Amino acid sequence: MSYKTSIAIGLFDGVHLGHKAVLETAVKIGIEQGFTPSAVTFMGDISPQKNVKLILSEKDRVNHIKQYGIKEVFRFDFNEIKNLKPIEFILKLRDNYGAWHIVCGEDFRFGKDRAGDINTLALLCEKLGIGFTVTPELLINGEKISSGKIRSLLENREIKAANELLGYDFYYKLKVIHGKEIGRKLGFPTINQFIPNEFIRIKNGVYLSKIEVDEKTYSGITNYGNKPTVDYAGEPILETYIDAFDGEIYGKNVKVFPKKYLRPEMKFNNLDELKLQIEEDKKHIYEWN
Repeated sequence: MSYKTSIAIGLFDGVHLGHKAVLETAVKIGIEQGFTPSAVTFMGDISPQKNVKLILSEKDRVNHIKQYGIKEVFRFDFNEIKNLKPIEFILKLRDNYGAWHIVCGEDFRFGKDRAGDINTLALLCEKLGIGFTVTPELLINGEKISSGKIRSLLENREIKAANELLGYDFYYKLKVIHGKEIGRKLGFPTINQFIPNEFIRIKNGVYLSKIEVDEKTYSGITNYGNKPTVDYAGEPILETYIDAFDGEIYGKNVKVFPKKYLRPEMKFNNLDELKLQIEEDKKHIYEWN
């Protein structure tokens, strides 16, 4: 590698406030030492546990990492490096990615069978002449910030608490697909979006939401679920009414930020009852601000 890097290492799933501390430390050291601030993150089958859902897409994860001043993001396919011995992994960083300083969190593990920890890393870096920094755990209200905790909060409709740990508002960025246009017939046109199986899913219900369309922000109401009133038999779907919006956005990728849980999903006897409930929901539409 022709240049020297200060490298933050981690999965960075969600790029939450704990990850921010690791990334910003690598940036600070890079600026001080004249190294390129960089990050290594892992893609592919990264967890020994099954059904661990993503908070961010790969592309959005990289974008969030770069927002903290990281200039280079090196994406490692976990399946290609999971059998490397700890020393082989560190040599790869030094020889192929110019690592002159490595930064990680206290719980970082690496190498085959997760054999290496921060003590292993400290010894290897000292032996190879590589700088090494561990960022301390970041606590909020006495509790460690973790992606697992954030997932649990999102799955239990505690959106505000999850956002506090993330350091930004959780969102879905998904393509708008065609629906049955029931909302349009009721006078409340909506957009429909499927959440891929690999992503975290909020619990079924109705949420006050923020929506970004073509870099403009709107308020709205989002229902996640099975739309029981209209006999929808497919996979759960994200359906959003966007207040004060009039435009054609089928096929576009639109960001929907569930901001505040409003009520459970309900089955109504007819569409007139559903329309009355939507009118009632609209009264709350700007309460998330």
